[in-house]
Amino acid sequence: MTMRNDSSRALIRAADPRRPRRVAPRQGQLLLDADIAEDARLALGRIETGAADALGPAGRLLVPAGGDGFRVARDGAGLRIGAGHGYVDGALVENPAECALDAQPHPVKDEALSPALVVLRTQERHVDPVEEPAYADKALGDAEAAGRGLQDWRVFLLPLKQAVRCESARDTREWRGVASASTGTVGIAVASAPPASDPCSLLPSGGYTGLENLHYRVEVHDGDPFPGLPDVDGPRFGALGLRLKVSRRNASLMTGIVGRQGVELTLSPPARDARNWFAPGMYAEVVSDHDDLAPRPAGAPERLFPVASASDDRVALDATEAELDATGLRTDGGWRLRLWDRLPDGAGWIEVGKLGADGLSAPLPLGDGLSVVVGGAGTASFRRGDCWTFAARADGTVDWPTGPGGAPVQERPHGPTVLYAPLASLGSPAPGPDPEDCRIPFAALSDMALHYRGGDGQGVIPPADGGAATLPGKLRLAVMRGETPVPNARVFWTLPDGAPACRIDGALLQPGGFVRAETGATGEGLGMVEVEWTLSAGQPEATHQVLATLGAPRPGARSVLFTARFDTARGTGYAPGACKDLEGVFTVQDALDALCARGGVAARPLPRVVGVNWDNDAFVSRHQLVKDGLVFDFSDPMDPNALQAGDSCQVTLTLWDLGAVGDACPVGRQARLPGTLHPEGAAPLRRVRFEPGWDASCLAAAIDRFAGDPVAGVRALRAEVALSSAVWRAEAPGPDGRPLRLNGSTELEFGGAPMHHGFARGDDGLLAPGDALTSRDFRGWFFITD
Repeated sequence: MTMRNDSSRALIRAADPRRPRRVAPRQGQLLLDADIAEDARLALGRIETGAADALGPAGRLLVPAGGDGFRVARDGAGLRIGAGHGYVDGALVENPAECALDAQPHPVKDEALSPALVVLRTQERHVDPVEEPAYADKALGDAEAAGRGLQDWRVFLLPLKQAVRCESARDTREWRGVASASTGTVGIAVASAPPASDPCSLLPSGGYTGLENLHYRVEVHDGDPFPGLPDVDGPRFGALGLRLKVSRRNASLMTGIVGRQGVELTLSPPARDARNWFAPGMYAEVVSDHDDLAPRPAGAPERLFPVASASDDRVALDATEAELDATGLRTDGGWRLRLWDRLPDGAGWIEVGKLGADGLSAPLPLGDGLSVVVGGAGTASFRRGDCWTFAARADGTVDWPTGPGGAPVQERPHGPTVLYAPLASLGSPAPGPDPEDCRIPFAALSDMALHYRGGDGQGVIPPADGGAATLPGKLRLAVMRGETPVPNARVFWTLPDGAPACRIDGALLQPGGFVRAETGATGEGLGMVEVEWTLSAGQPEATHQVLATLGAPRPGARSVLFTARFDTARGTGYAPGACKDLEGVFTVQDALDALCARGGVAARPLPRVVGVNWDNDAFVSRHQLVKDGLVFDFSDPMDPNALQAGDSCQVTLTLWDLGAVGDACPVGRQARLPGTLHPEGAAPLRRVRFEPGWDASCLAAAIDRFAGDPVAGVRALRAEVALSSAVWRAEAPGPDGRPLRLNGSTELEFGGAPMHHGFARGDDGLLAPGDALTSRDFRGWFFITD
């Protein structure tokens, strides 16, 4: 639907396959409309082929560097399309003003889809003077005026099953389903001459039997869609069930719909040629300005209706009002009525039935001795609007090539040529909040370019005093126009997100700031810029980066990223070699740590007790002790084998003999409180419980006879608890393969009032850590009260 006119020929199939250089008009010879069209095609083809070859690659939108043409940006919950221009396969595509996705020339609903591709579709669309009155000249009255070929476009969203980067966007099944060209074919068959029945009559000539020179157009109207393919840009149809409509005048008759009364439409401009106008028995299609770029989905309401009656400026359609309402028809100036021919069987379209073994349909009659043959077998694909045109002449010939035996050559659609390009990827794994920009910028021949000359990837040893360190080599760049150095060009140095502060030529560079330098103007430094880069040793493990930008930093500006590191043991690789003890160690830092651990310094803290079930005052009633036992929490999973050792947990009671030397001088002796040790909770082992072997009555008798008086007014038995480091160890060994034994130091408190604290706790409420270098028993005490 990109060329709706009555030109005598749309294709010129010369024997020489090479493209002609130009049309050569001569004095006194005819200059046909086909010659004028061919001259424009040759010039446009030369320009677009040269642009595509120079800019490349195919199937991508190429934009001038720094330009905003078709840049996709978020605008709240929606998307905006930047103003400017770009090139797709050499074709110039323009957006004169920034617009929202749902306010572009052919609007699309702005949905919050992610992941998805933002896709540009562009094609040449024929704009008739009926659509754009400025193309007509009032001085010519009712004379027909030429239209224009507009490189129109639409941006739409293509949903994806999973997010992709721009470079792999065109490898997805969804992209191929939308952007692949139609593969179905059509051939035009001409009836052969029947044998003569009367020897005295003239022999029939066969071929096209019409009396006029006509320009036929065969166009895909509808069909049965392929399942599983995206239909966001219109459905794809198979050959079986395909419906084709036909016009003997290239569907060039179109007029505007300016009024409606029921099923009667008021038209403007009115009829200019009574022989080429709507008439009963013909077919009329209701179309809008958006049909070429926004094809209707499969199953959309029918828009092609028979004509019931017609006058110069009114046409009544053989349809119901509900059927017309379903088309979306409005009289706001954006809807038209186009004329199509009635076929020999009275229908408005041809429907393709069964295909033969050769993948071709039977000849489907067009009338006047012509038939159409549809091909492409079961895998052929068509889209709404695919068209084929050919000229039929009053001398019986048809401008369609034939093959061996006179069979018509099967040709893919003559038009429209639809181009696609990804603009942005929504939900892309690329970093940043904005959609990943899939456009490809290119520089003009006179543009300045920033070239890397050295200094990236350096390393420096961190200074011993923790200050700053200047890299041994300078960061070097060149600014060029082609092969010409550019003097006094400004280069701005900034920090990428997350990069540590640094100094450029001694000037402090912090996040959000910049340092400016200029290229040299004379001698060997012409067009060159060199700066010293000083790193802060406060972040020795960080990756240090700085960004050089030609001109003030802005989106799309040309930049070069420099990276540097401090040379530390952690950033230097290590291969174990003959040292089998260090297998699995990959940096020098880890190797040194492992060797230190073998010499007595643990590579990670030793396990310790971090909690018990009595508070810091350490008074436990005999009933509580019998009921709850003593519960110990460990910082690491412990080896369960410790539960089987006899000395894994020892609780010792101090029995004061008050009658030995009098109440003032009690004598104490030690007695072990029997008990058993049990795991608490599921594996791994992080909590154990000591269950006393005495019941509460036994403890009551011991308190009555042997209780001391450590604090005035309190009768209690003093109990000491010990967990042996020889038994308790972490379930996982250290880096050197040796066991990590219990570090039980608790920094016991012997001062303060009252003086009965069993151990100290840290700010986090856990038992205070002990010495992290050596293992030792856990020891503490508490008091058993009545």
